[in-house]
Amino acid sequence: MMKIKIKNLRELPLEAAEIYIRQIAAWHHSAWSGITGKPLADVERDIHKIFRAKQAEYFIAVDEDTNESLGTIGLKQRNMEDEYPDYGWGPWFSGLYVREQNRHQRISAMLGLGAAQLALKNKAVSIYYFTHNLALADFYNQLQGEVLKPFMGQQYKYLGKPILVYAAKTENIVKLLETYLAKNPAVTPVESQELRAKL
Repeated sequence: MMKIKIKNLRELPLEAAEIYIRQIAAWHHSAWSGITGKPLADVERDIHKIFRAKQAEYFIAVDEDTNESLGTIGLKQRNMEDEYPDYGWGPWFSGLYVREQNRHQRISAMLGLGAAQLALKNKAVSIYYFTHNLALADFYNQLQGEVLKPFMGQQYKYLGKPILVYAAKTENIVKLLETYLAKNPAVTPVESQELRAKL
């Protein structure tokens, strides 16, 4: 079974964090450039800027045996403030990404738990998250989310796309992910297919 470590880039030497930021930027660009329209250089610049300004924490999952990077999640203080400056929601789960060949192996749950534990340590009452993919509503409901603005027609959009925005109590997310990981210490490919609707 793979040994996975979740690293907070803030706790790493700057040189190591910079290498991981380049990888995170490449993942973000491959996953969301069709929505954001940003070139890779701009994505990397934005992540560097947010990280250096301490406006976000970035976590990365690493295979301890091979030192390969497997996935990432961000915990941002603010999100969507360019279009919704008055809402003041935060912190946010942001940019959850797991390499395609490593999906359905609990990595997203491990990343989410690392970010949620930090939010809880920082006394964040709730964590917010949103998706452009309306088919993921059931996934987000499993994080005990409450729909803040359910998608209805074209009433609620970001970057020109309809979105769902959620909030969940931080302590609930931590408990849920801890329970999930305790019940699923190892996930085989067959089991993964049964867990596709979960984490």
